[in-house]
Amino acid sequence: MRDLLWKAKATNRTEDGVYVSHYKNGDWVFGLVSDIDTKYGIVKMTDIFGVHNIEVDPETVGQFTGLYDSTKWEELTKSEQQDWLKCHAKEDWKGKPIFEGDIVRGVAYGSEWRGVIIWIEKIASFGLWHGHDIAWENCSILKRATKGMHDEFAAKVIGNIHDNPELLEETK
Repeated sequence: MRDLLWKAKATNRTEDGVYVSHYKNGDWVFGLVSDIDTKYGIVKMTDIFGVHNIEVDPETVGQFTGLYDSTKWEELTKSEQQDWLKCHAKEDWKGKPIFEGDIVRGVAYGSEWRGVIIWIEKIASFGLWHGHDIAWENCSILKRATKGMHDEFAAKVIGNIHDNPELLEETK
């Protein structure tokens, strides 16, 4: 069974401008979607630490694909390693988790691919949109990264469409 996890950017303020948790507007929250109010476009999340009702921007909500990229532990910054160690053991590192909306880069079929992870309704699966076409979830740029093979097909998360949209401009 795969892990159910989402990420989104916090918009967590009261009407008076007071933060209702330690998250500030624009901070990434990782956890479960706990409440959706479609009338007002509000999504609330419970983060992985159990803090409830963190209001997030619905445009930034992205689901975990169940896949991890090829980033090795040694490639992380000290800050990224410390963040990981707050909730996990070093031995549990598999690579960066890949979320819907993440931008990944890898080599497949002899050329570099860069694209955004999207949900493909027709096949009920995640895939890679790379500017003019869609690569299915089982394409080698994604699947090889999850099999522990660190070969020419391994993809890496290099950003996301909310923080780094300029990374996609290079694919058009």
